[in-house]
Amino acid sequence: MKLAKLDNKWKNRLWTIGLCVVMVISVALMLTICGDEGIDYDESYSFKTARDYTHIGIVEKIIGDFDTDVPLYYNALRVWILLFGGIGHRFFAARLFSVAGAVASMLLGMTVIRKLWGNRTALYYMIAVGLAPAMLHVSINIRMYSWTNFLITASALLAYCIVQNPKQKRLWFGLLGCTVVALFSHYFTAFSYLPIYLYLLVSLIKYERKQVWKVLVCGVVALVPIIVWMMVSGFFHFVEGDGSDVEMKTMSIKGLLYYIFQTDMKFTLIIGVIPVVVALLGGILFMKNREDHRSEKGFALTSIVSIFAIYLLALAVSSFASHFFSPRHIMHSTAVMWLGIAIILPRINLQTYVAGLAVLLSVCYANYLGEYELAYRDTPYLPSTKEFIAHEMEPGDIVIYTSPRMYSTLYSCYMPEQEFIWLKDLENIDALAGRRVWFFLTDYYSYFEKEDIETYGISEENMGHYGFQIMNNCTDFDILRVEIRGAE
Repeated sequence: MKLAKLDNKWKNRLWTIGLCVVMVISVALMLTICGDEGIDYDESYSFKTARDYTHIGIVEKIIGDFDTDVPLYYNALRVWILLFGGIGHRFFAARLFSVAGAVASMLLGMTVIRKLWGNRTALYYMIAVGLAPAMLHVSINIRMYSWTNFLITASALLAYCIVQNPKQKRLWFGLLGCTVVALFSHYFTAFSYLPIYLYLLVSLIKYERKQVWKVLVCGVVALVPIIVWMMVSGFFHFVEGDGSDVEMKTMSIKGLLYYIFQTDMKFTLIIGVIPVVVALLGGILFMKNREDHRSEKGFALTSIVSIFAIYLLALAVSSFASHFFSPRHIMHSTAVMWLGIAIILPRINLQTYVAGLAVLLSVCYANYLGEYELAYRDTPYLPSTKEFIAHEMEPGDIVIYTSPRMYSTLYSCYMPEQEFIWLKDLENIDALAGRRVWFFLTDYYSYFEKEDIETYGISEENMGHYGFQIMNNCTDFDILRVEIRGAE
């Protein structure tokens, strides 16, 4: 017996070392992509909001923008940038905040998930949550999705633990706290909480009916502050009643499948879906449900199915609103999906688990190569553009641009000392006479009118093709040095 205990102790130590190695490798791979200085528009919005506004200013800005954002993530990112903003290039520290969210999710694997379902489940989950398609992308993207995945996964685990021991007050308070924080990080986390609370409700009706009232209280208390915020921020102007034309979105699951499984590997969709299908069938037909764990099978199957169900629900609901909707808006449940798969596969048999792990590793490998290439392939102009800005431009220079108006947000992340004017907003050209003026020429059809060129004596010199990344008509352009002599 002593030898058996000693053997198990060493096995656990080896597993601990192995799981730590998985985390270190995952983070190291993320950091190789964080070196990329190219950001998309959504990232620029996050970065600029956190960098340029106070905590109160962030709240005022989000209300003023009349958009579908909530302020908590931006306030947290601001604190992070104030603490660690000096690390690396200007966007590196902000990316590290997203990496921290992924690390938090992996720590759930090393601790809670490992304790509940064992080493094999923890290993599978940690690899997936760190490197799988969609997961790796959000782990280095300057947005809130790595943290919302952590919050939703933590909430799902709390719900499962509540079913095992519904009288533990700290579990209920933990679920309430995670729910409020997640809702104030992204509105669409509300869809992710529907299956979690439904699982909790059904399970307690089955096992502890006297505790059901706590589910309702927890849900209502969490909803009250976000509903108040929605009223204050004017969120409800997005419904059809605002006069905007809306139509029923295409009810297709294909877009979601591509988002969470797509890589550059051949037959990527089929390969990515295999673990989902095997886990669902295995959970229904072969999974051995341990008697000492209430509703383990139900939790695992709910975890897998929920992201697909709420995607279709979100598509239907968004058809009554004027704002856009895309798969990434409900990807907060992606880590939970991988958790469900990780629970079921090792409980079918060892061969199925090993095969599923091999599929996951191949998908993660292909995904990393694709993410790395995409990060650095799309920013070939960036070094020369940064050099041009440093040597040719001065603080206070005027930059006129013709790409969509919102892209001044992205430009100003790279050029915080310059002033941007959208060409269509330029009403008094004569006021720029004698000033240092540049023009981002994104296409050769959007420029000053011929009449204005003659009236205000406008001339230009093409300084070459530059840009922050390759995105025609938005982020790569010819830079023109413009001289405005003024009206005679």
